[in-house]
Amino acid sequence: MKKTALLSLLFLTIFLIFSTLPAFASTTDAAYYNNLGEQAYLSGDCDNAIKYYNQAVNSNPQEPRYWVNLAFAHETKGEYDLAEKYCYKALHLDSRYEYAYTCLGFIYLGRGSFDKAEKSFFSAISLDAKDPRNYDGLALLYEQKQDYQKAFNYMQQGIELTNYQKATYLNRGAWYLKNLGQLEKAVNYYEQSSKVNPNDPNIYNEIGIIFNELGKYDDAIKAYQLAVKLNPTEPYYYYNLGLAYYDKSNYPQAVTALQKAVQHNSEDRETYYYLGVSYAKIGNSNQAINNLIKATELDPKYTEAYQGLGDLYKKIGNPELAENYYKKADESKK
Repeated sequence: MKKTALLSLLFLTIFLIFSTLPAFASTTDAAYYNNLGEQAYLSGDCDNAIKYYNQAVNSNPQEPRYWVNLAFAHETKGEYDLAEKYCYKALHLDSRYEYAYTCLGFIYLGRGSFDKAEKSFFSAISLDAKDPRNYDGLALLYEQKQDYQKAFNYMQQGIELTNYQKATYLNRGAWYLKNLGQLEKAVNYYEQSSKVNPNDPNIYNEIGIIFNELGKYDDAIKAYQLAVKLNPTEPYYYYNLGLAYYDKSNYPQAVTALQKAVQHNSEDRETYYYLGVSYAKIGNSNQAINNLIKATELDPKYTEAYQGLGDLYKKIGNPELAENYYKKADESKK
């Protein structure tokens, strides 16, 4: 599912939770079917949501909300033409129906029509300046345009308007800041997110990545250790932990962490490369060679691994094999 579709699902979820929902045993068939559609949509079942929303609009075609709910379900599936058609049916009933303009914004965003998307989100804001979904949509629009400062500014406006899914918004804000090179501020956002959702290992992994970029290896290691504690089977976390130990020149600990990554089915060339060079640093040439060879098997164009093999064979007194791997290193660059 595309990122825009996932986010529009999130924003519709917010709307459904904070809107006044009809009672399940509604006195009208339309409200009853709309309620069933909302439940299906919230569970990720767009096909059944569409079925029920169609029954809702057939029972009461004068309610714009039912048309926009139907439109959002089609938008989530990437069926933009139908979604746009149903938004305009809602606007024909009520030209100031903010929710329809929000949906149009996501439709145009999904199509890559940024100018139309921006215009739709601003139309929605002019009708309801306190709806966070429209600022989130603008943030996503500018993210796709790689204007991370504007993306961050709009995301911040959205954060200030709601506490719902706050960790998700903080994480996105942190990612924008990271792309802006504001690493310390990005860490602050991730740390705020960790207070909202302390059991999400990805947050600590992202904190570790930033600390590693800043050269704060001890802080990076602590963050990665929290990530692996929360999810002890994710090889990527062990790889990052091993890399932090490697960058700190603690090669025995790097080997331990990178071996864990391998044990948890990592098939990443970088894992084997850094495991190999870490073994080389502690004088275990055989294990170093085995892991560097594995890295070249995963990527036959891996120049650094061939170069490392050449250096190892040269060091242990096998100039013929060393020359062979140096040639492979040169060939891999072509």
